[in-house]
Amino acid sequence: MLNHGGIRSIISKGNVTARTAYEIMPFENSAIIVALKSDQIIEIANYIISEKKPHPLSGLNFTIGKDKMAKNILVHGKPLENERMYYVVTSDYLANGGDNMTFLRKESLAIL
Repeated sequence: MLNHGGIRSIISKGNVTARTAYEIMPFENSAIIVALKSDQIIEIANYIISEKKPHPLSGLNFTIGKDKMAKNILVHGKPLENERMYYVVTSDYLANGGDNMTFLRKESLAIL
């Protein structure tokens, strides 16, 4: 999961190098894994709806209800399970609450 505007370039066909990676994300961020509870996954979906911006995200599908809240949430094609831990790769910037993504900080565990 990244933030809107976090990716700054395209990945062209061919070899991917360290320079390519830096052109895509020219920041001093690190990729980390956070453990999230199911209610935090719901917060992610509702954040995306309320922000009305395309945040790069993989593996999460949902529909938007008439109440502008996430419904029918699927993680890798399977219904969201209560009390299950989900592992999300993101940047340390977002994991620390950047771009108002404070739901990533709540009881999150950084996995090294």
